[in-house]
Amino acid sequence: MSKTHIKTIAFLSLLAGCLAGLYASLPFLIQSVALHHLHGRGKTLETIALPPAHVGIDFIRFENVSLDPDNINTIKELTFLFTPLGLVQGAFNKVIIQGADIIASTGTDNTLTLDGWLGTRGIERFLGLHIKSLHLRDAEITILTEEYGGITLYMDMTASLTSQPHEKPLYEFQSRFETQQRYLSLSGTGSGSLSKDFINAETQFERGKVSIPDLSIDMTRLSGWGRAAYSRDGLSLFSELRSGGMRLGSLPWQNASMTYKYENNLSEIFLSAHSLGLEGLELALTTQGDTPSTRIHTPTQSLWNEYIALNKIEGEELEALVGLLSRLNTEIELE
Repeated sequence: MSKTHIKTIAFLSLLAGCLAGLYASLPFLIQSVALHHLHGRGKTLETIALPPAHVGIDFIRFENVSLDPDNINTIKELTFLFTPLGLVQGAFNKVIIQGADIIASTGTDNTLTLDGWLGTRGIERFLGLHIKSLHLRDAEITILTEEYGGITLYMDMTASLTSQPHEKPLYEFQSRFETQQRYLSLSGTGSGSLSKDFINAETQFERGKVSIPDLSIDMTRLSGWGRAAYSRDGLSLFSELRSGGMRLGSLPWQNASMTYKYENNLSEIFLSAHSLGLEGLELALTTQGDTPSTRIHTPTQSLWNEYIALNKIEGEELEALVGLLSRLNTEIELE
């Protein structure tokens, strides 16, 4: 074997060894660069104690991530996807948040309060990464309210970055959601936009039910739509619902529709329905703040009495209905 061949073999062996060493150290290099962009001082995940990472050529994934010291808000899997060149520049193509379990609470002014990383600048810094797409899968978000207790929302969402690199991050999103509570059960789809300063959403309710204990109203077979806006100025809500079946106390009604509006810490309800099993009676109920006003339109007093008798409301049940109608400031309107 000539000296030239020996030199060539030695060079190739050295090159192979270098490449093998580089390949073996690649996960460490990728993790180091990713954490430099995500976990340094003032970075997106600064205050989160990240567990050991799973690293590939184009991803870094963390499992069982706690977003606060008390382990209240957690994520089962947090995955960042990128290209090697993009990673060097701190650019991430996609983030997948799998199995987020988030708890928030509302104050007297209905502003949301979040703990730990979420309650600081965490979300703002996260959106500041200008990630091209965000994917929220199997999320469980619980909002603790004074009026209705805990409301848990199960959600999948995909959000795409629509702003330019020099602009504030703005995302357009599509989602599916479901909530099943004692007083509220809804499922449907949502779409809208979000940034670090606001969330605007429109929803389509496919099915559900709602109870309003203060008004003794139960509505089933719901459908409709809603609109929500949340910013530093507060929360505003608007929805229009249709109900196949409704009860006011012990009285059944049908073809009910309800408009709900919430703004500046004031809520309004406008509800209408028609009698079930006996034609000719109409119900109209409105509330502004805590004050209800109710009208029952009937052609004759005898028709109203017949409706009570048809539903076999008597004795203590009749007394309870009379008390409810009085509390709702009900007026019986005759033609």
